[in-house]
Amino acid sequence: MADDTHSRSIYQKTMSKALERILHTDDIQEALSDVLQDVLEYFKAGRVSVMSTDRRNPDLQYCVIEVLADGVSSSMSGREDRFPKHRWWYDKLEAGECVVVNDAEAMTWDDPSAYELTKSLGVRSHIGVPISRYSHISGFLAVDIIDRPYEWSEADIQWLKDLTNLMMLWRRLQKSRNDASAERNKLEKVLMTMPIGLCMYATDGSITFANDRAMNIFGVKKFQDAKQFNLFKSTLLSEETKKKIQEQDLVDATFEYNYGLMPFEQDARKIEHNIMRISIMARYSKIYDSFGEPKAYLVAYMDKTREQNNSQKIHELDEIISLTADFAQLGYSRIN
Repeated sequence: MADDTHSRSIYQKTMSKALERILHTDDIQEALSDVLQDVLEYFKAGRVSVMSTDRRNPDLQYCVIEVLADGVSSSMSGREDRFPKHRWWYDKLEAGECVVVNDAEAMTWDDPSAYELTKSLGVRSHIGVPISRYSHISGFLAVDIIDRPYEWSEADIQWLKDLTNLMMLWRRLQKSRNDASAERNKLEKVLMTMPIGLCMYATDGSITFANDRAMNIFGVKKFQDAKQFNLFKSTLLSEETKKKIQEQDLVDATFEYNYGLMPFEQDARKIEHNIMRISIMARYSKIYDSFGEPKAYLVAYMDKTREQNNSQKIHELDEIISLTADFAQLGYSRIN
């Protein structure tokens, strides 16, 4: 990047382009491939690849992804899927340094085998940018220029470092997001089978989940029908109770409910004489994420009208409610 103004312009455009691609796709390979293609074209390189350490055998590495110019062979040609690391590279990478080869034919090599490797790959100029994972070097981004020497500038190196950090951060976030989605599905499956009515609300009060038992208690046929309901806008609870729910970790409350009407219809429609009125007991539990921040409200509902003559049943359900809240807390901590 000889001209600073031009360099900054290229840097900004490529970073913006990378961010845009990353934000608009869940396909990790596609996004990485697009970004690496930009690097390939900018440096007029022969190949750009990402190498990663094999977790089972840290002396081996493998190619995560590679993009190639027309007519250039893959760096993996003739290699096993997992192949030995070259210490000349990794001694530098593990010291936090980039591997910089401006001209393989002109430089003095302190390790002849490193030169032989670049020669076998047809590489004239090369840069390897370390990729770290939890403070350990887990691989590197490699740019191979085949047909000419190239003087790698500080601006080049910084640009590639920033781009590498961006790609790896996004890759980890995507993995975390997938893991969180699996944990959330697992949590909701367990909550769905509980013998009590359970609903989950976001911190703004909007409903995000209801199990079948809760739907039956309120006479709601489809969850979609209840999505207009907001815990903190509801007329079912007093303002004092709503404030307690927001401020305290655990709140018990009871309210009357017109069975078969949507929660948000309780005061909006004229109540007919044949509408059954039931008494609901509810326990509101605040759920926190792994950073100690409020993440959601888990609410357990029980129809006291049907259970009011069975104090033992109420006691048993009370224990289930407490255990369920603990389980949901653990689940949300793992999700986050």
